[in-house]
Amino acid sequence: MNESQKNLLLYWSGEADAATKAEVKERLAHDPQAQREYAELCQLQAGLQARALPQPRAGLLDEVLAERPSRPSRSYLLAKVVLPLAACFLVMGGLFLWQRPLSPAPETNSTLVQTAPPSLSPEDRPPSTPLSSRLLQSSPPFANSLSHTRESRQWRHRFSKIHPPSTVDFI
Repeated sequence: MNESQKNLLLYWSGEADAATKAEVKERLAHDPQAQREYAELCQLQAGLQARALPQPRAGLLDEVLAERPSRPSRSYLLAKVVLPLAACFLVMGGLFLWQRPLSPAPETNSTLVQTAPPSLSPEDRPPSTPLSSRLLQSSPPFANSLSHTRESRQWRHRFSKIHPPSTVDFI
């Protein structure tokens, strides 16, 4: 689209300024091609106006508003009041359950009585090796030491005599 066609469209639509209007009027007076283009635009406008949509009758809006109920319907109350309240209660209930355990807390009056293990005498204690020597050993513990394995078995035997497998007495 060249500049003269753009100016012709601006003139036809009524959006041209004074200088463009004067230029287009001069061109329409002397150029038959510009006269044909302007006539086509006018025919197009007339055809579009002939097919225009019908306008609604004058009192239609007032009739529709008169038929509309003045008080809110039940569905409006349900959607705007009841559902948000129900959602709030569900959220609060979820938070309440999330903060509390689902199982009841254990009772303090239990029928189980735990007995404290007796204190060990020095000969019943396991052989103690300093932590530094255990960490700095080049080989893993119990790798080449049969005597240490024997000591461990003896200690387990002594410990099982002091602490039988069941340390909980039932009343």
